[in-house]
Amino acid sequence: MKHIKTFALALGAACCIFTACNNTNNTTPTPSDQDSTTVADTTVATEEEPAAEVPAYTSDDRKAFSLKGNVKSVTPYATAELHILENIRFDENGKWKKPGGTTIARNDEGFLKSLKTSTGDQEINITCNEHDENGLPTSLTVKTEDQFGETTYKETYTYTEFDAQGNWTKCTVKFTKTYANWDTDYEEKTKGSATLKRSITYF
Repeated sequence: MKHIKTFALALGAACCIFTACNNTNNTTPTPSDQDSTTVADTTVATEEEPAAEVPAYTSDDRKAFSLKGNVKSVTPYATAELHILENIRFDENGKWKKPGGTTIARNDEGFLKSLKTSTGDQEINITCNEHDENGLPTSLTVKTEDQFGETTYKETYTYTEFDAQGNWTKCTVKFTKTYANWDTDYEEKTKGSATLKRSITYF
């Protein structure tokens, strides 16, 4: 009888140990015990591309005509209805090869304020009234005089095409033309528009 009790006690102790070990292996980990996963920051910093460099005015004479880069020639130099000069030419230093009898004046910023020249028996005076933020003339007054009278053009410019240097190659002009005859006091006023194109060469 004593041996049976001893065996029973030993068997009970073994069962308790097995149950304890089994419960330890099946314990559900708490959230704090679980492995934490760190997500790497894959954001890539990007740099903005620098703005394209705008060609500068390379001489005072080129700037007077709002021409950027190493301009060699502009053909022609014209207004709405007038072929003022066959071309404007510069030397390698940007000095304007000015025709005889032609004078210019600049405004405080260095852009063209006025130009005076003559073709045959006709005298031509150009006044730049306004420039845009790029220095391009947007409003001109052009006066021509001959032995019979005076013609005045009031012109406004809109630039529509540019080359790689930023110089305009095409524009539209709206104008009012007033002709006054000195002998008869006759006056005629008309309105119109024109498209101007020009070609530019570079050194």
